[in-house]
Amino acid sequence: MVEDIGSAQELAELLNQIFLQINQRVRCYLAKKSLSPSRYWLINNLTADQPLMMGELQKRMGLSSATLTGLVDGLVENNLVHRWRDNNDRRVVFLTITPSGASLRADVNQYRSQLLISALAGQQINFDSLNTTLNIVLSHLKLYCSKTANNCQDEKQL
Repeated sequence: MVEDIGSAQELAELLNQIFLQINQRVRCYLAKKSLSPSRYWLINNLTADQPLMMGELQKRMGLSSATLTGLVDGLVENNLVHRWRDNNDRRVVFLTITPSGASLRADVNQYRSQLLISALAGQQINFDSLNTTLNIVLSHLKLYCSKTANNCQDEKQL
């Protein structure tokens, strides 16, 4: 049971620093692939077999409609994302990742994994145990956050 605010702060800072280190390297890798971090995160939300409505993607990513449309336009132009309108309601726009987009995403995700493997080479780290612990943290955070009606308005309660 986590009750020590100092330990929780240290965990939050460590997770933040780990994210920043990985993100910095991934940004450079993405630049070599002519892909912005925002476009990478967008294709990370898509699958080939389950179309996602742009409105849902907009909520997930917290972007304005205009910003999301601009990101999607570039991905469609580069054949990384397929976009189409619903036949029954032309206001509804669906997205899926293309095989080229899925290949690029897999390449970037492989790079991220290899980065961790290389950085931790020779260290006595049990990835299974670490992954289990981090999955517990994530599931509890999701549960806690799902109990709040509005993530922004409920921040005062913390």
